[in-house]
Amino acid sequence: MSSRLLVSLILLTLLPACEREPERVWFVGDTGFTAEQMERIGGAEREALADLAGFGQAIAGGQEDELLAPVVAREADRVRLRGLSFELGARELLWGDVELRARYEEDPEWELEVRHLIRTAERGDDEATHREARRTAEEALTRIEAGEEFAEVAAQYSEEPGAAERGGRLQPGREGSWVEPFWEAASALEPGEVSPVVQSRYGYHVIMLEDRRPVPFEEASRAALLRRAVPAAVAADAMAEWAGEREGRLVPDPPAISRVRRSMEVGEAPEDAVLVRWPDGGYRTADLVAFLAAMEAGRRDRLLTADDARFGSAVMDDAREAMWADAAEEMGLDVPEGERREVEERWSGRTARWARTLGFSPGQSEEEIREAALTALRSPDQEARIARAELAVLRPFLRNDYPISSDSESASPIRSVTLTSERKR
Repeated sequence: MSSRLLVSLILLTLLPACEREPERVWFVGDTGFTAEQMERIGGAEREALADLAGFGQAIAGGQEDELLAPVVAREADRVRLRGLSFELGARELLWGDVELRARYEEDPEWELEVRHLIRTAERGDDEATHREARRTAEEALTRIEAGEEFAEVAAQYSEEPGAAERGGRLQPGREGSWVEPFWEAASALEPGEVSPVVQSRYGYHVIMLEDRRPVPFEEASRAALLRRAVPAAVAADAMAEWAGEREGRLVPDPPAISRVRRSMEVGEAPEDAVLVRWPDGGYRTADLVAFLAAMEAGRRDRLLTADDARFGSAVMDDAREAMWADAAEEMGLDVPEGERREVEERWSGRTARWARTLGFSPGQSEEEIREAALTALRSPDQEARIARAELAVLRPFLRNDYPISSDSESASPIRSVTLTSERKR
């Protein structure tokens, strides 16, 4: 057989294999879909598929934190605002570091060293799981109260990774380091004491306090100190006066607000626009998206279907808070680390739940993302429907990070945008 004939036969053998790989015509970021896959998907379903494919890529690439950064930052702003009135009150009282140190020494923050064990049962788990977790935690507590070493019991019972090697010991923690029920239970103990079974959103704990020591003034959270030290009435009066001086600085752009709202109502990625201005700053589309994303679903639906006057009023209220948050940041107000971590963990929990429900996981290939997105799009499961609805609220951020493109006129590409959450001019 001649070499030319041999090459021809090899090529003929490979051609069918090449033809079996359908061309992708519709892309969300780096994930492509074929014409056959998109043939019966249109309108709202196509937009939902784009949400799913973008979210899947974020999970696969470990980029979910970057995706949600504007939402987390906006919630951190609200945490910062909770300390603003107390900062203004301290200034009204002319309190400097000397006065604050004296008050801190009367009521310091504490750092705790604890051991604990946990039997996991999260909020979404069924009643039987919770009942069994509590029963097992109580069994462990009985053994500890009978005189067995806490570290040995924790090694046997705790479901926390690494608990056996550490005997349940945690890194020293301050207020905000742990979820509130855990912190409250640990704070109520004296060194050597053991708590009853404590429930948190992660499950059922038994805690032993080993040591407590005051946090140095220089390391303490100023915001937390001011909330404890400044009288609430003084803080409220100072805040009212400060806010009154800034009333009237907000200048809305009603046509821009209306355009952004209408595009969100029909499922499009809205333009990036300044919706409300103030001296040296402005409230942008990304701020509005973050505001809506953090809202309870029922309230968000009511707001999106409200008349223009009510919707515009809600935008102005949130813009006012954004302006105040910018001022608070310029004053140097901190967001207590524990409270920031709580915001981050809350959103991490939500994204983990969405990913689990929709079938996405870290490290998935393009093909796996595509198949999971198509499956999730059609899933009748209630949790999947809820997750799809919540992702739709984040659509502008998803379109920003994972834009849609098309190699086919029939694919009807959705317009992509570039959002910024930077409010300074």
